[in-house]
Amino acid sequence: MSMVVFTEWGTEAMSARDSYRIGAIAGIAGAVITIIASLAIVLGIQDPFGMVSSETYMEGIAEQRTSWLLVHMVIAVAMLLKLAGMMTLGTVVEGGAARPLSRIGNGLAITGATLLLVTMARDGYVHAFITDNWAAAGADSKDVWAANFAVSLRTSYSMEIMSMLAFVGFAPLAYGAAMLTDSRFPRWLGLLGIFGGLGGVVTALILFLTGNTDLGYGVFYPLFVVLVPAVWFIKTALVIIRHSVDDHGLAGPTSGKDALVASTPAVATSA
Repeated sequence: MSMVVFTEWGTEAMSARDSYRIGAIAGIAGAVITIIASLAIVLGIQDPFGMVSSETYMEGIAEQRTSWLLVHMVIAVAMLLKLAGMMTLGTVVEGGAARPLSRIGNGLAITGATLLLVTMARDGYVHAFITDNWAAAGADSKDVWAANFAVSLRTSYSMEIMSMLAFVGFAPLAYGAAMLTDSRFPRWLGLLGIFGGLGGVVTALILFLTGNTDLGYGVFYPLFVVLVPAVWFIKTALVIIRHSVDDHGLAGPTSGKDALVASTPAVATSA
């Protein structure tokens, strides 16, 4: 009598590959939508980092109130899509020695996304509310609403900086280090994640210490909060998509199919 052990890994591998593709595509969509929506705010409504008075800022919001609310909602949805992509990356690199790093990255990504969602709620909905009341107020109370807006705006800035610190700073640092242990990702891509993460941390530090300056928002912000993270994120997602359609898939540690076979339940039959 002999014992034959087999696993139906193909079906589960296809299911895993489909999940990886969905997560990676969601991440790419989120990154692209974020860039478009951010440009829409800066060019079409009011530059959120412009050195203008509270009254001028609120005038811009009042003129494009519906667009202001919609764009903030779109950015919030885009962040959730990017988080899906980040979590997909964390799952892909979770096997072996990289597991602690991937889980650290996941936790940091969730933290950063949560902070930005709250920022979008405050900057979008609450600031539109304050603007409405400022516009309707009499001359004796307009200054009060303007002061409330200025304080609320600084609160939003500070929360966004903390979101940067987690989502484009420490999270890519953790993911990038994890990617260096995984042969399915180009080494340069892991190093780019680390480089971008360090830049994100430095950017958050500069903004936190110096405020709304040309150096912070004119140089470091577009480079390390927009450009480098977008390149790293989109290229990483494309690698995940490419590997998810090959013969091995992305179903575990660097050994691919072997890791999946080892993790699926075995069925024994006797002959």
